[in-house]
Amino acid sequence: MKNITPSQERTQPGRGSAQRKGASVVAGIALLPFVLVGLAVAGVVLAVGLIWAAAWAIVIAVAGAFIVAGLAAVVAFLRVQQDRDGQQR
Repeated sequence: MKNITPSQERTQPGRGSAQRKGASVVAGIALLPFVLVGLAVAGVVLAVGLIWAAAWAIVIAVAGAFIVAGLAAVVAFLRVQQDRDGQQR
């Protein structure tokens, strides 16, 4: 006759299982500083990227303002030239 154990006894975790769980918790805690450093580095990279993006936005805005001012000056100059040509005729 076979030795059949009740299902409750079969599902009870053994001592080795608890030790493995404890070891994985210790390993997770040991890796925690690396995770935190990684998050800190990612935050710094993100902040630097946002600062660079803001700086480039300012540069592009200033360049755009100069372009618009230059075009306005050209249009004003051409209007003055047309007015002079119209008055000379």
